[in-house]
Amino acid sequence: MQKHNSANAVDPDIWTVLTLLVATVSMVAQLVGLNTGSPAKGLRDQNTSLSLEKIREELETAIRNAEKLLRFLANAPGEGSHPLGNRFRFGESKVFLKAGDLRRYSELVQQIALNAGNLSAWTLNLIQIDPGFAEQIGTRIMVEVGGVQQRINDLFVNSPANQEVIDECMLLLRTFSQLLGHFERARN
Repeated sequence: MQKHNSANAVDPDIWTVLTLLVATVSMVAQLVGLNTGSPAKGLRDQNTSLSLEKIREELETAIRNAEKLLRFLANAPGEGSHPLGNRFRFGESKVFLKAGDLRRYSELVQQIALNAGNLSAWTLNLIQIDPGFAEQIGTRIMVEVGGVQQRINDLFVNSPANQEVIDECMLLLRTFSQLLGHFERARN
């Protein structure tokens, strides 16, 4: 983080928060490719049902937080080109924030980091208590989304615009949430 010489603004690197958003996506995407060979207890098991519900709640929270981040960054002053148009590379996206804006940005970063951690905990919990059902979800994600691992890796390899990273993450988070909603509704 560098101090900008105009109006005492500082420039946090938005790559950091965007990588947290990608990590949030990967917490659910890790279900793809599971090969447990275990039978699924499914949603008739109370612990499995609770884990699925918590994953879906965290996905919805992550989507809301990502939308807040997008609105915030859309209005953030940058240097030269707009930060959302810059490439997804460390050190290439400067946003110059005054103290109040930096506080709000910091809150958004913390919320997204918390989402990633909570999704990790609940996803790993699901894998632990019902690996067969976790595998079923992963298979369904693969059918609906395709090569999700490649899509995530391409964000780092191809360095698209920051806006494209957010768009891809939002698409995947929404798709995951819808898929989990289908599983929940199938139970009823």
